[in-house]
Formats: sequence, structure tokens, C-alpha cells
Amino acid sequence: MTLCHAPRFHAFALQATVLAGLLGLASGGAHAAPPVSGAESLYRQERAACLSGHTSQDRATCLKEASAALAEARRSPRPTDESPGSLRDNALRRCQVFTTTEERERCTRMADGAGTRSGSVSGGGVIKELVTREPAAR
Repeated sequence: MTLCHAPRFHAFALQATVLAGLLGLASGGAHAAPPVSGAESLYRQERAACLSGHTSQDRATCLKEASAALAEARRSPRPTDESPGSLRDNALRRCQVFTTTEERERCTRMADGAGTRSGSVSGGGVIKELVTREPAAR
């Protein structure tokens, strides 16, 4: 009698195995790795450069620096909104550190584009200058 039930058992086991496999494939998308962020991508590039020896640092220091940069990026991500309105709002918020109305007004004018700019970020910095003429004291 056991022999009669053996084919049914194998068919059931095969169906259960196929069903479990299909469920595993279907749920695989739900457990997929999250998308790689810009910081993660940069870390992977830096790590690869460290491991290949294409840096000016020794391997241990290079890997430590890359890990520290990734940790910092995770701790305080940079804002991604770089619309003109957002950039202007950010510049105006920086003017709030000035204590006098006159200083804040000058800062606001520079944030709005008044004055001159020279230099570059790649050259070491951008210098903004605003010349204000004041009457001589009597």
C-alpha cells in the first residue's frame, strides 16, 4: 500500500517545491537591495581606487578616509534642492549672522548679485566684493 501512495507523494513534493520557488522569486523583489545613493557610489569608487593603489595614501589610510567620508555623508546629507529660489533663500539666511541693519542690507545686496565676483572654486575660492561709497565725516 505504501507503493501506491509513493507517486502521489512525489507529485505533491514536486508541486510544493515549485510553488516555494515561485514564491521565493516573487518576493525577491521585495527584499532587493535598496538603490545606491550618491555617497555610496562615491565610496565604492574611492574604495576601488584604494584597493588598486591608485591614490597617494597608503591602503589603510585611504580606506579609513573613504569610510569616514561615507559615515559623514550618512550623518548629514547635503540638500539636493538647488533651484534658484532655494539658493537665494539659503544666501539670505546666511545674512542673519550680521548684527547691524547696515551689514545685513549689504549682505542681502551681495546675495542678490550686487558687486563683483572674481576667482573660482577650483582656483581656491570665489571672492565677492561690494564697494559702498560713504560721505566723508565733517
